[in-house]
Amino acid sequence: MKITDNERIILNIIKFSPIILVIFVSLLISNIYLTKMEEDFTREVELTRQKYLIQNQENVKNKIENLYNLISYEKEKSKQALKSDIKKRIYQIHNRAMNIYNKNKYKKTKKEIISDIKTAIETSRFNSGRGYFLFMI
Repeated sequence: MKITDNERIILNIIKFSPIILVIFVSLLISNIYLTKMEEDFTREVELTRQKYLIQNQENVKNKIENLYNLISYEKEKSKQALKSDIKKRIYQIHNRAMNIYNKNKYKKTKKEIISDIKTAIETSRFNSGRGYFLFMI
């Protein structure tokens, strides 16, 4: 029995179509799976990026708050130290003026004592020469 051309074509179709169909379906399923995996990966990357940004924003915010608190603390500490130092200097000048007054209250006139106190106070400097006392009557 001899096979005709039509029969041969049909036999080839029957022989190769399942293989081609399996390959085509495999490629289609692989493509769908890879597309889904790529979408999941893209979504996960975006989620990770957003989490990272939020975490870094919180980190920067905390660091700024800590720095602000440190600056405020140092500023208040400096202010208190300066107040204390000025108060101490005022007491020293007051004591110096009282000593000059007590030493000279029976020897000199009131004007002369005030002049001596002014001279003593005007030469007084503090804070590395930046601070001074102004004597006014």
